[in-house]
Amino acid sequence: MNNLPTELWIEIFSYLTASDLINFCEVYEDLRYLLHERSIVKSFDISGNYKFTFIDVNRFLLEYVNYDLIRSLNINNVYWLSLNELRSLLKKLPKLEALYALDTGLSIREKDVKLYENLRTLALSVSTGHCDIDPKYIKNHMYLLRKFCLKVISRSNSVASLYRIFRELVALQELWIEDVDDRPSELINYDTIIYKVQFISKLVIKSKVNIPFLDYKIFALAKVFETRRFKSIVVVYVKCPFEKIIPIKNISLFEPFETEVEAAWDVMRKFQCEMPFDVKSSQEIYMKRDIKQVNFRELNFCHNKCFCNKSFIEATWKFLKSPNSKYLSKLGIKSCALQRQHTNVVENCRNIIELELISCASDDDTALEKSEPTCNVSIVDGYGFISQFERLRSITLEVPVFVKGEFLIDLVKNCKNLATMKIVSCGTNTTLNKNICKAVTISDSLIDVSIDNQRLCLRDFIEALTENSAQKFRRIYVNCYSEGACTPYVLDNFLQKHKQVMFLFISINTISKKVRNKLQDILNEHKKDNYVKYYLIQNSKNYLEPPVPHREFISSDTNISTVKFQDFR
Repeated sequence: MNNLPTELWIEIFSYLTASDLINFCEVYEDLRYLLHERSIVKSFDISGNYKFTFIDVNRFLLEYVNYDLIRSLNINNVYWLSLNELRSLLKKLPKLEALYALDTGLSIREKDVKLYENLRTLALSVSTGHCDIDPKYIKNHMYLLRKFCLKVISRSNSVASLYRIFRELVALQELWIEDVDDRPSELINYDTIIYKVQFISKLVIKSKVNIPFLDYKIFALAKVFETRRFKSIVVVYVKCPFEKIIPIKNISLFEPFETEVEAAWDVMRKFQCEMPFDVKSSQEIYMKRDIKQVNFRELNFCHNKCFCNKSFIEATWKFLKSPNSKYLSKLGIKSCALQRQHTNVVENCRNIIELELISCASDDDTALEKSEPTCNVSIVDGYGFISQFERLRSITLEVPVFVKGEFLIDLVKNCKNLATMKIVSCGTNTTLNKNICKAVTISDSLIDVSIDNQRLCLRDFIEALTENSAQKFRRIYVNCYSEGACTPYVLDNFLQKHKQVMFLFISINTISKKVRNKLQDILNEHKKDNYVKYYLIQNSKNYLEPPVPHREFISSDTNISTVKFQDFR
């Protein structure tokens, strides 16, 4: 290993995340000196890295890393570090310019704000109760802030304290706000915030509660992206020449149409549905009024209202078979749109790494064009093709009751990098459940597994997990009807073999308090060795929310053609 010149090692390490660097240097200790190279450690990313549940991050930086060179630190989802540990970490990084600390203990408290003095970019999760701070601290310690991402996890106190923060952010150019509190009490008034930060060039709003149709044309902000079809509403505004700002639904392309994707665009506009592409593509189309040169990275054709008729389905095919989709990495689609066309889709979209396939429930009453035939929901050949997307890393499946699930075996065999699998199914289908169990047993790559199936036999599923020899599982979520003779011994055997599991959440519709307590005692025993582990069995009628970083994993909301605040940079 030492035969390679240092310059080449530096080039190789520059492509690795901090987590990969740490793993590498643990094996090859003689290369740890590279952690003192500026080009390697200037952007240090340990987001969600469970390795640091066993390693003291402060001591690690002190002993192995030239922490004085770190300019950007990503600790998103490192929720297990105490507030004192986080503050101690920041004190070691006086030259830090970017901090990403979503879903951690850091907030807008006085002691925290004093540590943000040199930051140009900041991402935090806050409760409005933590925002009641003297504005002079914001003015004196956050005056350099250019980009601010704020995840509001609770509006338990008055939101007025939130507004006072923005009045002092005089250099702010980009603002992201996510409101994850779905209670209707005292909603955030975004107009009030915008009037306090009038010179921003980008605004991103995401909310679980309904927000009005906001118009910020007077601030030269154009709405370039909007989606209201999923559980979270997302709106994106960017600075735009005043004369180019028009309502997003009025955007049209020049005719005559020269490509099939232009014609498909026009069809979807007639259905008055939201366009399927991601924020970047939507912004490019808005600014250029041209779709021909756009390379789609994400497409999502799923809507709350069913558009499953011939015209809409054919328009979907045109999008997926067009040259614009050759670099597509994420796809959300209903099963009806893949009937008989999956071969062409696979050939053109070989780079897909994330897929959401939703079962179609179309009927004649929901078709917008009554003269056209709707899809045939009994045709399920679309499920069998998904294993041909060999680069898949994440898949979410809504499986109809009449699908037997043999395709799941091919899926885990062919997709060598498949790390996340989420399955939702209703009704009783013994064959499907057996194939789910077989798939999790033989997989060599699965890390996160979520199964929402009321008729799943919990005992069979836990035993199938136990038999998996790869031992890579980190997060397991199960929602089922009963414990299905799942004994404490079955759970104990699983956790003895799979000690690496950090999150085990089982929600059961009908479980007695006595049985639940016996099973929970086993879980409590196994999580004693690591306080970060979250193991819970609960009656679904007394539902308890898991820790914030895991809620997205068990939710049924989409991750495609929307905004993920974890991607804020």
